[in-house]
Amino acid sequence: MTPFVGGTGGSPFTNACNPGELMIGLDVMAGDAIDAVRPICAPPAEWDQSGTGLDRAPSFSGGPGGGLMISQCPQFQFLVGLNLWTGSVVNGLQVVCRDMR
Repeated sequence: MTPFVGGTGGSPFTNACNPGELMIGLDVMAGDAIDAVRPICAPPAEWDQSGTGLDRAPSFSGGPGGGLMISQCPQFQFLVGLNLWTGSVVNGLQVVCRDMR
């Protein structure tokens, strides 16, 4: 585990995909900083064959504010990590993807 980053607000949370799904990206609410995130998930067979079957968690984790941005892996890839840009808060993120073939 790496150390926590960002400001003093907020608290740890869990917002995961359903069993049997892969996380293939994040919906991100952001302005000057990352305000909230929610996973974008897909069943492996549907994502591998047609690039469809996307499922989003029912709610965002985090605070209010910002506009919607989508950071998603290309078809046939799934999320394995995040690159974060931080200062006193989390300013940006980039999904790190891996090919599933």
